[in-house]
Amino acid sequence: MNLLDISGQIPLHSVHDMVRHYARIGEILDVLRPYDCGVEKVRIGGRHDGGYVMLPPVAGDVAYSLGVSDYSPWDWDMAERGIPVYQYDGTINAPPDVHPNLFFRRHNIIAPSQAHTDSNAKTLAQIIQDDGHTQHDNLILQIDVEGAEWAVFAEADAEQLNQFKQIIVEWHGLSPLIEGLDTRLAVLRKMAQTHVPVHVHINNYGLANSAAQGLVGYGDAYEVSYVRRCDFDFRPCTNPFPTPLDAPCRADWPEVALGAWQNESS
Repeated sequence: MNLLDISGQIPLHSVHDMVRHYARIGEILDVLRPYDCGVEKVRIGGRHDGGYVMLPPVAGDVAYSLGVSDYSPWDWDMAERGIPVYQYDGTINAPPDVHPNLFFRRHNIIAPSQAHTDSNAKTLAQIIQDDGHTQHDNLILQIDVEGAEWAVFAEADAEQLNQFKQIIVEWHGLSPLIEGLDTRLAVLRKMAQTHVPVHVHINNYGLANSAAQGLVGYGDAYEVSYVRRCDFDFRPCTNPFPTPLDAPCRADWPEVALGAWQNESS
């Protein structure tokens, strides 16, 4: 579909409403401000959808991939680098790839307060215990679970989050037009207590959905790569995004240009 195909369906907001909407987007960008940690980043996975920019994994790391689907190049790339990857997805019967370092479990991930709603789902704490990693602090988490991430991270405590040296998460529904934006911003601020964003990329599949709501040039799904706050010294990143390591998730649509965050002292 060409984005121009929906141009006649775009609702018109008043100028004052647009100012308010984009001011709320500014709040999102503030809490997702990326920082440099002194380590060169790499792209893991596919060139387009399914690839993520992060710090390079090292020997001894253990990865979790939550939300595998039928295409998971990040998992394969990590496995090829010698990293064991524990895959969780209850929506597929079998993993897309077979590799000695890939360990698939047919379970969805759910927040503890929602555990009674799905007998086949498990919490983050349960899977870490089941896989024997309760004493590990060298875990890497990649999670793309189509909106379920909000409840999972809202209910995860700092001790649990600090087991993960890196967290790569796709945040869905970061739109100024949703009623629950303040709740989601609170989750992002909670994440910032233990982890710091080092890379931010907007999934351009969200362009059409946002344009249909009158937010042209915006996408409401953010791919954010975090590192553990206690592991590094940080300085604000002033480089523009997307970077040369990035690529549009949908190859035939343009990237969403985030640009550069202004220095905090300016």
